[in-house]
Amino acid sequence: MSILDPTTLAMIALIMVAGGIVKGAIGLGLPLVCVGFMTMFLPAREVLGIAIIPILVTNVWQAYESGSGKAEIRRVWPLILSLWVGLGFGVHVAASLSPQGLYAAIGGLLIFFCVTGFAHPSARLPKKMELPVGIGMGVFSGFSGGVSTVWGPPISMYLLMIGMKKDEFVRTVGVVWCSAAVPVAVLYAYNGMIHEGNALLSLVACVPAMLGIWIGQHIRYRISQELFQRVLLIILLVIGLNLIRRAYFA
Repeated sequence: MSILDPTTLAMIALIMVAGGIVKGAIGLGLPLVCVGFMTMFLPAREVLGIAIIPILVTNVWQAYESGSGKAEIRRVWPLILSLWVGLGFGVHVAASLSPQGLYAAIGGLLIFFCVTGFAHPSARLPKKMELPVGIGMGVFSGFSGGVSTVWGPPISMYLLMIGMKKDEFVRTVGVVWCSAAVPVAVLYAYNGMIHEGNALLSLVACVPAMLGIWIGQHIRYRISQELFQRVLLIILLVIGLNLIRRAYFA
């Protein structure tokens, strides 16, 4: 299927709107939706290149819209630095993996994140464990983000485990997502995953993604976020299993 085929373009636009709605409603989920659905009909490497600019733009908007988070950033700066380290390694792996390897990696990450999302751990980290766990979680999240642009769920889990409240959480993830998306975009361009064939499409895809963000923000307080997230996790779990099938049994 050609990326420039009208049907493909329409599907990409609809998926970007859907991903934006999810992100606008719960603060994360655009990479999970876009990568999860688009890899069902496009090569994984092309999907990553198309998705990265909308991810960057929507993260910049989230960081701007959520306001200053200086106090929270002082608390999680080791997480951000270690995230960058993991991103460099993850992007290198993504550029060298075979399509089957990428399908397996993205599928495995989707399944892992969905299972942990259903678990909803309520434990809180002791204060003395925040630094080492934050560094480890940052490296792991960075690697998964470099491979599949999906770094949100493990970081979200960590922020909840250290007891961040709703407003603190939104401010923090807005800046963390933005800090992760910028180096990923640069590294993808350096490794040829963003190229002349998909750069313009990635830029144009920001329009439906931002439309989805606008819709999601308007429905955020009108529906149950827990129910919305559970439905999303079920869908993504099925997609992850399908990617594993494509990697090993297609």
